[in-house]
Amino acid sequence: MKKFFCLLITCVLVLAPITANAQLGDPCRDAATDVRRDVSETLWFALGCLFGVFGVGAAYLFAPSPHAMDLVGKSSDYVAAYTDCYKEEGRSIQTRKAFSGCLIWTIVALLGGGGIVAATTGCLVN
Repeated sequence: MKKFFCLLITCVLVLAPITANAQLGDPCRDAATDVRRDVSETLWFALGCLFGVFGVGAAYLFAPSPHAMDLVGKSSDYVAAYTDCYKEEGRSIQTRKAFSGCLIWTIVALLGGGGIVAATTGCLVN
C-alpha cells in the first residue's frame, strides 16, 4: 500500500505541470483567435480609404490591447506572451486592411481621374 501511494504521489507531481500547461493552451494561437474576433477589419479598411497613408500609419502605430477578462487566472508568462502576440497580430490585421483600403481608393481615384481628364480634353471617341 505504501508503494502505491508513493507511485501515486510521483505521478501527480510529474503530471500536474503537464496538464496545467495543456489547459492553458498556446498563448499565440489563443491571441490570434481573439484578435480576429475583436479587430474591426471594416473600420480599418474605411480608415485606409478615407485617410490614405495616414490611415495606414495609424493602423501600424495603434496596436490593440487584449481584454482583461481574457487573461484572468492565467500565469504571468502566459499573459506576457499572449499580450505580445495579440498586439502583433492585431497590428498586422489593421495595417493590412488599411493598406488595402488605401490601395483600392487610389486605384478608384486614378481610374476616375483618368476618365475625367479624358472627358475634358476630348480624348474620348464616340
